[in-house]
Amino acid sequence: MKFVTLLQFYVSNAGLKLVDIAGQAGIHAPDLSRIYNGKRACGKGTMIKLLQAFSKEQQSCLLQAWLQDQVPVECSDMVHIVRSFDPNAVEKSPNLGTLEGALEVMKAAASKNSTLMKVILNIAVMFAEESSIPPNPL
Repeated sequence: MKFVTLLQFYVSNAGLKLVDIAGQAGIHAPDLSRIYNGKRACGKGTMIKLLQAFSKEQQSCLLQAWLQDQVPVECSDMVHIVRSFDPNAVEKSPNLGTLEGALEVMKAAASKNSTLMKVILNIAVMFAEESSIPPNPL
């Protein structure tokens, strides 16, 4: 669910409220909440409306993530989707296919959730102890 993860990243990073995004996009807030929480898939029509609430660069990234979610897992290694709207957009948003991108999303979520922050720090400490690398706190 790359689309949902990226949507959550953009919303949490900007401190936006789902009800405001739903209003801008012309989507019912409860429907957006179900999509945001991974309880409902985002259909094509809803996705097109939802994109209107974001910047052009974010639209491009969200569309790419949504398209990747449409590819069956068994075929994902055969499909490579590339954004062409803005060549610099790759630099502006996390690549969820890399460890660094996934960690960036986790870090953004952890900055607003102290329990998650503690879990991530504990994992970092355990990893550092096993690999003899000093931990680098978020």
